[in-house]
Amino acid sequence: MKLLIDTNIVIPLEPTGHADLHENTQTATAFAQAAMAGGHQLFVHPAIDEDIARDKNLERRDLRSALLTKYLRLIHPPSSASVDQVLGTPARESHDYVDHQLLTALAANAVDLLVTEDTEIAKKGKRLGLDQRVFTIATAGRLLQSLFDVSPPAPPAVKETRAYALNPSDPIFTSFRADYPGFDTWFTQCQRDQRLTWLVEMDSRHAAIAIVKEEKNPAEQLGGKTLKICSFKVSDDFRGFRFGELILKAIFAYAELNRYVAAFLTVLPKYDDLIGLLEDFGFRPVDRTTSHGEVVLVKSFIADGRVVSSLEYNVRFGPSALLPDTSHTFVIPIQPRYSNVLFPETAAMQSLFAGHFAFGNGLRKAYLCNAGIRAIEPGATLFFYRSQEEQALVAIGVLERIVLSVDAEVIAREVARRTVYTFAEMHELAMHGEVLALLFRQARILVPSIRASELITAGVLSGAPQSIQRVSEEGARWLYQRIAA
Repeated sequence: MKLLIDTNIVIPLEPTGHADLHENTQTATAFAQAAMAGGHQLFVHPAIDEDIARDKNLERRDLRSALLTKYLRLIHPPSSASVDQVLGTPARESHDYVDHQLLTALAANAVDLLVTEDTEIAKKGKRLGLDQRVFTIATAGRLLQSLFDVSPPAPPAVKETRAYALNPSDPIFTSFRADYPGFDTWFTQCQRDQRLTWLVEMDSRHAAIAIVKEEKNPAEQLGGKTLKICSFKVSDDFRGFRFGELILKAIFAYAELNRYVAAFLTVLPKYDDLIGLLEDFGFRPVDRTTSHGEVVLVKSFIADGRVVSSLEYNVRFGPSALLPDTSHTFVIPIQPRYSNVLFPETAAMQSLFAGHFAFGNGLRKAYLCNAGIRAIEPGATLFFYRSQEEQALVAIGVLERIVLSVDAEVIAREVARRTVYTFAEMHELAMHGEVLALLFRQARILVPSIRASELITAGVLSGAPQSIQRVSEEGARWLYQRIAA
């Protein structure tokens, strides 16, 4: 894969002296090692020279310019005119100009991924529809380790516990104490209240946590039983494992099971990565801030009657919320070995799979195959049919988009944030023809599953599906009635 690195990646990679050692040097070095181990290429854009030239320390500037020559340089990079049309035309001497050049190279597919620590570039990438290909150092390192042969330790499952079981000295609480002077008093109260907590642990550390409680009198009148997410945090040292998504999945399951109508939390505006994650899962800001200057984000689990697409309906009110569309319903056959990791809840021996695949445990996923079908649109409902021994529908997803390519690298860069497939498996699929990647959101696990015999009797299937197939409108109506029962 071809990885374009920003100036803020080069600087921690190339300290010019002990005084220039950067807080990200260790993370950047691990990323570079993973890139080299996997045979990937690190590129710099010629525009990076303009960033380096702004350094007023002449000795350091000259040394960094010399060190840049070790990286591959993009030849004849494309014009940023199309990017400027969307984002505006920046002054040539500005930092925004360099940002636009990097994003242009990404948009033109001159490189597969852009690695940067600049949150403004990530925001711009989202406006351009490139956000799935913009990575931080940490997330890029995790990606390279998960797609290729250099594998990290298997992430553990999310554990339900109580606040008193947390270690108040864990580094994850450092930022809380910096942001909230009364944090320790508040945390002690959480322990005494035995507040429900979800925890991910790695290396005897708190990698991610969430503490919740029922809010009896919320400032926002949300129409019923309301869940307050009192704290939500992924440790900076464990970014890239998608632990935030795993914690959200646990929160949503709890809220739906216990019939909460809504959930909310407050976030300081500086944590735009967290706000972006929450908005991607249906949280919406309300028109007020707290006395501490926090944004208030609310998610409803009850549809409000406004007309929305099937996909937006699932995002805003789900994950289990489905808007039946009998003309866009499909059955997807999946082999047990992929079902086990894509939907670990369906594995025959769950203890062997639960938590061991961050991408499987999350809500945003990708399914790859060589199926010939192309008429499948965003918002389509996907019923996954586990083949071989079980022969039954085991899970439901809602399609976000499809990717088609005969190039394994193209597939890898598009599904990188959500795949359980290795690059070798992608390459194997590509050798058999054009790869169809379905990027979808998991909506439900079917417990119990719906057996093939029942599906055949109802006219949903005529036999065991060998490839993706569209369900007839009559069969789809039966399915939606069946899962609503």
